[in-house]
This record gives sequence, structure tokens and C-alpha cells, in this order.
Amino acid sequence: MAPLPLPALFGILTAVGLAAIYPTVSPVVRLFYPKPFGDHQNDACSVIPTLRTCEQLWIDQPTGLLYAACAGTPEARKTWFPCTDSWDAQGRSSEDYLAVVDTRKGGTWEEKTTRVRLDGFHGLFGEGSFTSHGFGVWQDPTSSSDTETIRLFLVNHRPSIDYAAPGGPTLVDNPAVNGFNSTIEIFETTLGSDVAHHVRTVAHPLVRTPNDVEPDGPDSFYVTNDHHVKTGWRKELDLLLPLTDVVYCGSEAEGCKVALKKAHYANGIASHANRKDPTLPRTYYLSQTASSAHLVLQPQTDHTLSLLDSIDIPLASDNVYVSPVSHAAYFAWFPNALQLTSKHFKSPREYGSPALVGRVELNDPRKDREAFFGEKYRVARVVEDDSTDPESPSGITGAAVDEVDKVVYMGGVFSEKTWACKVKDVRGEKVKF
Repeated sequence: MAPLPLPALFGILTAVGLAAIYPTVSPVVRLFYPKPFGDHQNDACSVIPTLRTCEQLWIDQPTGLLYAACAGTPEARKTWFPCTDSWDAQGRSSEDYLAVVDTRKGGTWEEKTTRVRLDGFHGLFGEGSFTSHGFGVWQDPTSSSDTETIRLFLVNHRPSIDYAAPGGPTLVDNPAVNGFNSTIEIFETTLGSDVAHHVRTVAHPLVRTPNDVEPDGPDSFYVTNDHHVKTGWRKELDLLLPLTDVVYCGSEAEGCKVALKKAHYANGIASHANRKDPTLPRTYYLSQTASSAHLVLQPQTDHTLSLLDSIDIPLASDNVYVSPVSHAAYFAWFPNALQLTSKHFKSPREYGSPALVGRVELNDPRKDREAFFGEKYRVARVVEDDSTDPESPSGITGAAVDEVDKVVYMGGVFSEKTWACKVKDVRGEKVKF
């Protein structure tokens, strides 16, 4: 038999290769393909000018106190942000901050907003700077005081330091190759206070590429790693393969351990206490940006996370906020993930990206007839905007919902603005895919 011509052989090999990778690539393409439903409950949105480039938001339902982890400007965020391969450690911003907003106070947003001073936190070289990303808040589920003590758990993308440098400690050269040393910083404060006191820094080899953190107690937490390696081309594999994980860290004596393996680009994580008995294990929601599977998890006695449910929603997701009152999970979804990652993240001032905040909750057999037909979860959209107006919500990566005043707060990691949208129904409009 004569050998195949090179073009024919190449064609066959290409076809075989495409057939082999299709099952892996196809779900991601489907997830990132634009899926707008149309504008919804977006006609009463206003800009909060005091909160800029805020990756994540959290709100206390009884008081309406809104917390946000932010940077100063999109340009400041883009100097040093390992998650998106921004590696200028020397030029990294010192503008990142944690803010608290008294949303139910009268006056302007400037009068409502306070930047929280991080007392006792010294940063790398005593300058007190940190690089914000996700964060979590611990509240005692048995407490009802408006002046309660809370703990804040902040992701800090800290550059690595060369302590053996001839001239003394200095930043490691070429972090794009040599990596970085992200940490979780724990602070204690009182709800609404303008100061938070540093408790401790958690640095561990398993906390590789932290994206979001959710406390499991006053001194313990779960943290998502959004990549399985810190640097290099292998990071790109995390969009195609379930290589990332969720890590549990306890007290200093306990250390850290892998709690959930094979997550597909682990991103936002949030939880609520058991409705009947707050001393029982919490329920966790995990978003996987490269998978339609939104996971519902429960901690075991060894602190690993077991799967309770997997909710199939064909939208890429980022951060999640879980209401301690309704136990509903509010996700920041990407109706056009391709636009977000290829244009908005690169040039946020030039390109907007459609915004969508969704709500996922257990169907109530007393209210939702779908429960009778075996539909366990209700999936709805609360706010959606096509982001064609420069003042409209755009590039949303995190949301928090005030279920008392019916306001949806939305921010984006590269968005110049944060938005407050007054809605008629926080349960939103049910969607089907």
C-alpha cells in the first residue's frame, strides 16, 4: 500500500485530534457563547462613585451595611493581578482598599462610604498595601446584635520576596516565571466600624492561586484556587480540564488540606447556616467558571466537602452571595463571557460587558408548583443589562442583594463603577435553558 500524501495524513491527524478534544472543548465553548435574555429590572439603577473596581461585595441583611474589596482604578488593578497575568510587582498599586457603606443612611454616597483602616497590617515592607480579590465575612449565626463583632477574611495577592538578596529583602525577579505568594489576611472588627484589627496571616503551599474565601468559623475557612499552577502555559488548561481545588485551612496548629478536588476553575464560594440548627454543618455554594455545574456542598467531620447537588446552568459564573435570611444564592453570571474576557478585561474603559445577576434557591413545595414535578431548584434572573449605556452595569463579577430594601448591588473587578439597582422582586424572573 502506497504511503499517504503528507496533506492527507495531516488532515486525518487533525480530524482525529479534533475528535479527541471535542468533548472537552465543546462544553466550554457553549458556556462562553453569548446568551442574553434581554434587559430586566434595570430601569432604577444608580452609580456608587465611591466604589471602583470592586471584585466582590457582601451585605449584612439586618443593617444594610455593604462591604466591598476594591482597587483605585482599572489601570491600578492591571499593574499587578496574577489571576489575569498582570505581573508588574514593582509598579503594583497601593490604592486597594476595603470599604463599608451604610446604604440605609441618608445623604450622598460619599457621606455613606467609609474606607476601613487595616490596623496592625504591615504589608510587604511596612507600607500596609495589599492586592484585593475575594473576601468572606464570619458572623456568629447565633448572634443578633447590630453591633456584633465580625471577622473579615481577605485574599491578598502578595508578591514573593527574596530574603537572601545582597542588599536585603527585595521583590523576586520575574514573577511571571518565579511566581507569587498570595495569602489570606484575617481581621476582626465591629459591623460598620472604620477600623479592622489584623489577627493573623495565613500563608500555605496549598493556598496557591486564591480567588475567593468563605469562613467556616472565626479562625477557619475554605478558599478556592482558580488555577492548578501559579505561572506558565499550563494555567490555560484550567479552562478545559477540572484541575483546580478548594482548600480548607483551620487554626495555625491545624494547617491546611485539600477539601475538594477536580473543580473546573473554582471561583466564588459562599455559605449559609443550617436553618433549623446553626450548630450543624453549613451549606456551601461553589461557582466553577469553566463549567455549567453550580455545586452545592456540605463539610464533613474531616473538613472535606461532599457533593449535595449539582445544578446545571449554562452560564459562566463568578462570585456568589448567599443570603442568611432566604438562603438564596445570588450569582454574578456572564451572559457574554467572551466579550468580558477578550475585550472588557483588556480595555475596560473602551468596552462594556453585559451584566446578569441570578438567584438560585430550593423550590418551596408550598409556593412553587415546579417542586411537585420534581424540579428541586428555582433558577431566576434578578437584574440584567446589555451594558450599551456607559452608565449602566457592566463587567459584573460580584453582587450582594439587600432583600429588605430590594436593592441589588453590583461591582466588577475592572469596572470603574459599582451600581445599586432598585428592583420590584428580589426573587426575579424564572429562566429556562
